[in-house]
Formats: sequence, structure tokens, C-alpha cells
Amino acid sequence: WFLAAGMKWGHEAIEANSQYFHLAAWAVPAIKTITILALGQVDGDVLSGVCFVGLNNVDALRGFVLAPLFVYLFIGTSFLLAGFVSLFRIRTIMKHDGTKTEKLEKL
Repeated sequence: WFLAAGMKWGHEAIEANSQYFHLAAWAVPAIKTITILALGQVDGDVLSGVCFVGLNNVDALRGFVLAPLFVYLFIGTSFLLAGFVSLFRIRTIMKHDGTKTEKLEKL
């Protein structure tokens, strides 16, 4: 939404940079996982057999689970709202200019 409506990127431009988006999407969780394993913050529950971060350490739960989730939620919501604002701007332009879409077509 944000790239298409907000930055006015076409499908080709988004597809041309898709390898960087995939790199970021895989690198962030990989770095978090490596850090958690290196610090030994994975806890196991004997009764259920589930391994998780922060079962016994509240600081690890806050630092490695809750804080990143809130950051991701904030960033995702910001991009979504920016995309919606851009869509409403485009809608207003389309209503005002009628069928003149030359300004909107940009690769």
C-alpha cells in the first residue's frame, strides 16, 4: 500500500526491489534468533514441552518478545495509515480532475 499509493511506485518498481524486501524480511528474524540463542535466553517448559523466550526471565520476555512486537506494530500501522492517506489523496484528485489520470501514471 505504502509503496504503491504513497510513493507512487508501479508493480515493476516494487518487483525490481523485491530481493531487498525479502532480505530485510528474513534478516531481522534471523538476527533476533541468533542473538537469543547466543545469549541462552530460550527456556523450556518441562510439563508442556514448549520452548519459548522469557518463560523464566521477565526481562528476556520484555526485550526479545514484547518490545519488538510493539515496534513492528507501530511501524506496520504507520505504513498502513500512510498508504490510506495516499489513497484518499488520490481519490480526491480523481474526483476533482475527473478522468485526467496523466499525473497519476508514473513508472
